[in-house]
Amino acid sequence: MNLEQQAAPLQLEGVVNKIIYRNEESAYLVMAVETAEGEEVVVGYSAGIAVGESIQAQGSYTTHASYGRQFAAASITSIPPSGEAAVRAYLAGGAVKGIGQVLADRIVERFGGEALEILAQQPARLAEVRGITPAKAAQLGRRFEQVSGMRRVLAELDGLALPPYVAVKLFKRYGTQAAEAVAANPYLLCADEYEMHFELVDAAALERFHIDPQSPHRVMAGILYILHHNLGNGHTFLPLEALVERACDFLEVGDDLVLHSVDRLQEAGEVVEWPVANLDGLFLARFHGAEATIADRLLSMATQRRAAQNVPALVEKIEQDLGIRYAEAQRRAISGCAENGVFILTGGPGTGKTTALRGILQLFEKMALETLLAAPTGRAAKRMSELSGAPASTIHRMLGISLRGGQPHCKFNEDNPLAADVVIVDEASMLEVTLFEALLRAMKPSARLILVGDANQLPPVGAGNILRDLLGSDLFASATLTEIFRQSRDSLIVVNAHQINHGEYPTFNARDNDFFLVKCADRGQAPAMAAELVGSRLPRAYGLDPLDDIQVITPTRKTEAGTAALNAALQKALNPPAPNKAEHRFMGSLFRVGDKVMQVRNNYELPVVLVETGELTAGLFNGDMGRIVDIDELNDSMTIRFEDRQVEYPFDCLHQLELAYAVTVHKSQGNEYPLVVFMAFQGMGRLQTRNLLYTAVTRARRIFVALGEEAALCQMTDNSREDRRFSALKYFLLERVRRAGTEVE
Repeated sequence: MNLEQQAAPLQLEGVVNKIIYRNEESAYLVMAVETAEGEEVVVGYSAGIAVGESIQAQGSYTTHASYGRQFAAASITSIPPSGEAAVRAYLAGGAVKGIGQVLADRIVERFGGEALEILAQQPARLAEVRGITPAKAAQLGRRFEQVSGMRRVLAELDGLALPPYVAVKLFKRYGTQAAEAVAANPYLLCADEYEMHFELVDAAALERFHIDPQSPHRVMAGILYILHHNLGNGHTFLPLEALVERACDFLEVGDDLVLHSVDRLQEAGEVVEWPVANLDGLFLARFHGAEATIADRLLSMATQRRAAQNVPALVEKIEQDLGIRYAEAQRRAISGCAENGVFILTGGPGTGKTTALRGILQLFEKMALETLLAAPTGRAAKRMSELSGAPASTIHRMLGISLRGGQPHCKFNEDNPLAADVVIVDEASMLEVTLFEALLRAMKPSARLILVGDANQLPPVGAGNILRDLLGSDLFASATLTEIFRQSRDSLIVVNAHQINHGEYPTFNARDNDFFLVKCADRGQAPAMAAELVGSRLPRAYGLDPLDDIQVITPTRKTEAGTAALNAALQKALNPPAPNKAEHRFMGSLFRVGDKVMQVRNNYELPVVLVETGELTAGLFNGDMGRIVDIDELNDSMTIRFEDRQVEYPFDCLHQLELAYAVTVHKSQGNEYPLVVFMAFQGMGRLQTRNLLYTAVTRARRIFVALGEEAALCQMTDNSREDRRFSALKYFLLERVRRAGTEVE
């Protein structure tokens, strides 16, 4: 529902009979309210509402598919109770924790209709009531002040049209001074915890609060916004010159003011200026520290002395046990993993990485070393486990990441390191800076780290360029597998991936093969054709499930062949509306029971239930894919199954969720699917590059279908351009080696 579309909000007044549901974090509640016309169910946001309280709400009536008529409140105002009966009902209803029916009766019996004034102004007098000690009287007074203070603040903030969860967080952070804090500096709303977009805050600050456009608060917030925004483009820093130019244009201020604001941010510890090659780099302090820590820990691990063992003899014994003969490059890779503290194994599809990985695991088993396997995404971890025959998990789960004090916290860290002697990470091209830092902090200094990946794929969605920076530093032992083994040469997916990587056009539509082009000259027809392919033709031809086994991927979110248009068509074809399927609209998106969805931001707060054990954990992570199994408007949430986990997903977080019948190539990284349908059309902009096409092709395990134009595939193959990423890990590494005057062994 969108209350802003209602021309004339209705008003409802009554007394709260029952709190049906309350979410303390978001302040969302469902309550039964007795009005002059009878009882109504009211849903909305407000803190501290209690049974027996009189309220006034503005909003509109809606009809819920399961729960019937409801009053959806855009605002809820508490009306102070007047008279002994109303005060008694209010106190007995749980307004103040620790006061139930018995104490409410005694308090009103002693103080009459003035009981609330006594609670607010003379709480010590509550000790005059039987059963209340002086200590408890003081405690009840503090609780009443907290409830009253929150209500006052939320009422003051209500006029700012903030999301309710933001108002609650502001009260928790600033207490009764929250409204004053926002008025003095609206840009504090740009802090990560509030998730408020700078441009929205800036418009309100200039128009509502009449903040001076030259305000240091505004310019500093704008600089931080530009740096944060560019994390999403993969940059861990920006050249200072480029940052100043962008800030001047974006904020319409002079460069002197921007440079002065940069100095103030450095003094506050928010940013760090550090030379990167021939550039003056400006980093968010968190990311400067992360890349520096990664460099220090990797160099420490790489220079650790390793116990001498006859590794070649052990590798030969593994070959005898398995009845195989490794290629020379595989043998060097297996031995190198045992002989070095940090080792990087790279190679494209069909080059024997999996065979080498199995050999590495066998070797460490013979060396009596405990080994953990991990990958950045759940699908990648599952695939790693299937191929290696050993358990694997996501890095997030391996580290036990949860929320503590509003910040991500790792169960395993420097003070409580992982027991593993070896950690092997697959899909290392996807590693982003903060997650990799957390992993290294959790490893014993004596442990070995092995990174497995494909350096020709797209860089990670998050900030940094870990794999390429490590390879580019030339400081760590590595092996690149290039030989395509005989059993893979029959696959056009494998052959074409390597051809594309070398700038050669792919081969199409060979009989009885796995790489096809379905021609479509008009990309406006792409959604309908994709729906037909995924909905009927491909499942019939290959016996695949259209939701679990087939994934549509595309270079872009926009255009007629982007994710938005494709998801609308695929949702209609694969999960059409039905009387028994609840729906919920959110900011232009329609979610329906049965929909395939993807989490697009890390959320460490969401409670997650492991389906098999019932264990309660926390956290969903960028790229997690699931299916909606229920939508509950009464509780303002939906139930989503993410493989082995289930989540009660609050509507407040729906900006972090997207339909996933079609995803971008970037979002598909780290995942493989039995069948991939790829949108290949000209005119899709700067995203049409060779490594994007290579990444798309290597997402397919059995079948790759390109829908579109052969010319587009050729154009992408020809385009070897790669956008520059500003990342500094390579330079941190080289600077430390130069400073120490040592070499990595």
